[in-house]
Amino acid sequence: MRRGLLLLLLVLLPLTKRLLLQTRAEVDSEGSVRFIFSEHVGVVSAICWGLEALKSKNWTGKVLHMARHDGPLAVLKEIAAARTLLRLPAKHKALSNLEQYVAKRVEMMDYPAASLGSDVVWRKRLS
Repeated sequence: MRRGLLLLLLVLLPLTKRLLLQTRAEVDSEGSVRFIFSEHVGVVSAICWGLEALKSKNWTGKVLHMARHDGPLAVLKEIAAARTLLRLPAKHKALSNLEQYVAKRVEMMDYPAASLGSDVVWRKRLS
């Protein structure tokens, strides 16, 4: 059953990636970028640790938390750390795809800096 799900994910990953890249051109708000990133993380996590595995859910939550609070560079470090733990080429490829996705969007995904900026703007409006 798990093997079948993994194979299904491997078959659907290129299609999903193509669909996400098509919709990315239409996306311009921070929330939409975050949503697409979380979809990528979920797919990669399912490939690496299994769809319903506790390790998968924990890793997904950890990476999304890091993206929100620590920024994209911390996410890239976590992806690199995960790659050292896994041996299968398909898992390495999934992590590499996620790494490339994040690396191309470092400025867009710098949520801590963006929220700091919005706090500064908000404070100026109040004064």
